Amino acid sequence: MGKVRVGAFSVSVDGFGAGPEQSLDDPLGKNGEEMHGWFFPTRFFRTMIGKEDGETGIDNDFGTRAMTGFGAFILGRNMYGPIRGDWNGTDWKGWWGDNPPYHAPTYILTHHPHPPIEMEGGTTFIFVTDGIESALEQARGLAPNDLRVLSSLEKYFAHEIRAADVVRWDSREQAVLARRITRFGTLAVDEKPLVSVPDGALCTAVLGGLRELGLEALNWTKDSIDFQARCEFLRHRARPDLRPEDWPAFDHATLLASLEEWLAPYLIGITRREHFSRVPLLEALRARLRREQQQLLDKRAPAHFTVPSGSSIRIDYLDDLAPSIAVRLQECYGRC
Repeated sequence: MGKVRVGAFSVSVDGFGAGPEQSLDDPLGKNGEEMHGWFFPTRFFRTMIGKEDGETGIDNDFGTRAMTGFGAFILGRNMYGPIRGDWNGTDWKGWWGDNPPYHAPTYILTHHPHPPIEMEGGTTFIFVTDGIESALEQARGLAPNDLRVLSSLEKYFAHEIRAADVVRWDSREQAVLARRITRFGTLAVDEKPLVSVPDGALCTAVLGGLRELGLEALNWTKDSIDFQARCEFLRHRARPDLRPEDWPAFDHATLLASLEEWLAPYLIGITRREHFSRVPLLEALRARLRREQQQLLDKRAPAHFTVPSGSSIRIDYLDDLAPSIAVRLQECYGRC
């Protein structure tokens, strides 16, 4: 995405960018030319007005950079001409003659409609009556390079240009979006990837994505499902005397509401939905229990039951009625 930049704008030490009372005789206002005395002798400016001489050096280099290499320009109406109100059929085509210095689509902000004007050298003046946001959107569609906001835009709108870092879960991409976004008011005019993302912001974005997707996005193996079921069985059935503070809840709603407490440490390097399969879910669930709680779980709700044959059979705690095992009848009578 191209950038919106302010340039080709001289400012006096006391904050003036043009003189008062602009007119045909005073394009920059009364005494306005005094602020641009550095620019007029440069070769770049002399070329603009059809001359072949001019000074080189730092002023010329600066002036050249201020007007070249851009895909579109946006000008306030005063930059385009001294006419006020309706155009009244005027044939005015700007201050610069038949070949203006822009050489790119140039959007003029005005309250009065006017058909586009094609000039020599690639400049087309396009008149926009529905605001700066519309001009920016139109310029974005035409200009792959930087946009240049000139003169009066900087003077009147610079205080509305803000940059902020945004780290969030992108629902469409199903991944963390980490960008630095520059806005003109509410309109995004520049966007760049963040080179370095704070760990806390990244974790918050990932957890937001997981809440959006649900816990089903994690890698629920048979062991992790069984562990959750055993914990919930013990909380509800095997130890009715347990107080809530003695035993944490493992239902999905509680786990989802407390992700920061138990899952955040296991999300290092996780930035996309497909990465969730790498999260060691069983380890994270186990870590919610203290050592004595894990011992109580193994005693009161063991994962396996040893039958007379010596086989260790997994106990199913998912049955709503009671834990159960699936075992062949002959194994219940021991070995012959």
